[in-house]
Amino acid sequence: MFRRTFLFLPIVFACVFSTPPVTSAQIFPLSENTWTNPEFRARFLGTFGVNTRTEPEVSREEGQLFQELANIIGTNPNEAARRLRAALVPESSAALDFTLGSILFQTGDLNAAARHYRDAIRKFPNFTRAYRNLGLVLLQQNQFADAIPMLVKAIELGDNDAILWGLLGFAYLNTERPQSAMDAYRIAYVLQPANRDWKVGKAQAATRTNRHPEAIALFGELLADDPLQTNLWLARANSMVALGQEENAAHQLEIVRRMGRADASALRLLGDIYLNLQLPFLANVIYLEALNLEQSLPVATALTVSRNLLMFGAFDEAEVFLEALNRVHGSQLTDRQRLDTITFRAQIALARGASDEAAALLEESLEIDPLNGRTLLLLGDHYANMGDTAQAVFFYERAQTIDEVRYDALVQHGRLLVGLRDFGSALPILADALRTRPSPELERYLNAVRNAYEATR
Repeated sequence: MFRRTFLFLPIVFACVFSTPPVTSAQIFPLSENTWTNPEFRARFLGTFGVNTRTEPEVSREEGQLFQELANIIGTNPNEAARRLRAALVPESSAALDFTLGSILFQTGDLNAAARHYRDAIRKFPNFTRAYRNLGLVLLQQNQFADAIPMLVKAIELGDNDAILWGLLGFAYLNTERPQSAMDAYRIAYVLQPANRDWKVGKAQAATRTNRHPEAIALFGELLADDPLQTNLWLARANSMVALGQEENAAHQLEIVRRMGRADASALRLLGDIYLNLQLPFLANVIYLEALNLEQSLPVATALTVSRNLLMFGAFDEAEVFLEALNRVHGSQLTDRQRLDTITFRAQIALARGASDEAAALLEESLEIDPLNGRTLLLLGDHYANMGDTAQAVFFYERAQTIDEVRYDALVQHGRLLVGLRDFGSALPILADALRTRPSPELERYLNAVRNAYEATR
């Protein structure tokens, strides 16, 4: 049996993991607690110059300044930043620029932080921590493409922990490089298997590289630990749909629905699945539920749902849904959207044989938009079915001037004339349709009409 497919899969991945998962995980986080910890202060100040390949050296005077700043950075970062700015000269160690950048990162001045990290790198090109922190700043600013070379450079210089690999995977995922993201997330997961973010990232990357069985398994593991994560259920359902497992996808979404956590997007997807499964009544129950949520289906989405129901031939369901649409969104409809609802109602009337009602609705829609090609075409079909050839031709010819429906109008006009056995008049119209949109089927039909015309001469 032929199945119409109207599934419109929502993109849920950005919702699952929309911000960098561990942007607070700097190599040396700056906070009151850490800076009041003598052990941390000694470790921070003692790193500069230990590895001269990746850490800049500091002068005696700069070391003294760091000791003084260590007492106030945690409690008064703005004063610490002021003192560092006053001490900075072109000959200063990259360590001063790095520390100032880190303080500014802590206080949320990301642009200034990035500038000082770049100054530190310019002064000391192998400064691993500066590359790492600059990458973190750029991630927080959603500058994913710019963050990638900074994170890669930090890794090349030996900073090879799970956090850095995971953040690199996140950056790749947000620059449409899912295979690279998968590779990075796999390394992060090996290094830190208990980190849930890396498993989410792997699942997303698996989905985007069409490794849907792997994605389904990963999302399943995540849901076993936290079954209230709605977006994970949605992502798992999307992968199941991609594999043709529509019934399994419906089960996933019904779980979310029965938990009372399904939003309009999730319900719309569930309705689409039921429609594909030849269950229009159940689909419409779900669509209506989505429409009546406080955060309702957007008007444009609701109109697409209406169109899909009509294409499926679910006229009763479409009528009920259109009534609900007008009740929920009627006052917000634009002229274009109101025109769509009138056209849909006319299609329902035509399908039921209510020709007069359909014609009245179509004429009403033409008052809103006299150049609406679909309406002109439907009116042509209506009058053709009524046997009013002159009116049918009138509307088909008007429709032929509208690019959107020109091809359909030419074909319908030509078929009308063929039905009247006016083969000679039909031939140039069908030939025009073939030039507009070449197709083997139309070419065969045109040849058959040409043969019929020759036979009757």
